[in-house]
Amino acid sequence: MTNPSDPEVPNFDQANQNFERIEQAGYEIQESGQQLVRFGKAGQEQAQFLSQEIPKYAVVAQQYPSLQASYDSFKEWNTLVAKKSQEAVTNVVAGANLLSAALSATSSAVTAGNTPTLNFISGVYQLQERESKNIIEVYRLQKPTDPIAPDNEKELNERLARIDSDLLNRRRGAWDAFYSVSADRLPQATHSLRDVLRSLISRWASNDQVKKALWWKPAPDTREGVSTRQRIQLLLYGSSALPQNPVELSLIVSEVSKFTDDNTFLNSIAHGGSSSTASAVEFAMKSIDNLILLILRTRTQYHQ
Repeated sequence: MTNPSDPEVPNFDQANQNFERIEQAGYEIQESGQQLVRFGKAGQEQAQFLSQEIPKYAVVAQQYPSLQASYDSFKEWNTLVAKKSQEAVTNVVAGANLLSAALSATSSAVTAGNTPTLNFISGVYQLQERESKNIIEVYRLQKPTDPIAPDNEKELNERLARIDSDLLNRRRGAWDAFYSVSADRLPQATHSLRDVLRSLISRWASNDQVKKALWWKPAPDTREGVSTRQRIQLLLYGSSALPQNPVELSLIVSEVSKFTDDNTFLNSIAHGGSSSTASAVEFAMKSIDNLILLILRTRTQYHQ
């Protein structure tokens, strides 16, 4: 029986079951993909062989009338093969589009799942410094998997490079600063990475761009009639689409505001007045990296 004083604990069973299904589907798609490759190669070999041999068959059939009917059937069979293979191409393209959409949604879901963990652990490290108590050890908290592991970092870097190589260079510069021995490495690193996030939003969702959106209406209590929520809405969903997931929009807006507006922790770092550990800064920076990747993946999901 649950103690009334116990905190309510979220249940992750549904998400786990969904990801299990996705993993199994991935294996099945992989097997089907290999079969498609085999059939595709076999079909090419067949077509190339016949392209080479059919002129010879024509000569033989002309010389031996008993083969003429068999030779004539090549035309109808070829028409059938062309039609069925075109149907296959249509289905493969449609399937590829659906698979691409599923991949975008899955990658976005995984990135979204990293967000609260990174925020919580970053907060724990900040609290440890203030409380002078090793909360990580006392509660035996495990260090979460690095959300920007090699594959994700490669994707993030490639995406930033396609937008503007300067964004990629600034992100790398931020992490170079973090790992340096400079006395101001932490403020320099956090400032640089927050600036990458701000620049990304400014590039794709400036106030002027928001005002051109079909859904834009002046937002109250704003200087130019444009709110942060409207800018993120444009960034994620475009100028014509309404939010397909209002909860998603609200969560991402909250995260963006956390890192672009006045942030007590990050601002104290930026002004050299914080004694927070490098671990707290590291997880805050990983949160920003994860947020940038989440924005880019979510944007791809809705801009298929």
